[in-house]
Amino acid sequence: MPDNANGHFVFGYAMGLGIDINLYAGLFMRAEWEYVRLATTVDTNINTVRAGLGYKF
Repeated sequence: MPDNANGHFVFGYAMGLGIDINLYAGLFMRAEWEYVRLATTVDTNINTVRAGLGYKF
């Protein structure tokens, strides 16, 4: 992705995992993890964890 301040490109990668588990009838639980790494003058690592509970009608 171009950096508009100095015209350089920022390189990196992203990966993640996720799971949905059916608890009862339409009720489910979800968990996700995402990792992003950008290689700039300052190495940047971002870890994101999400959890949720949902119901499918």
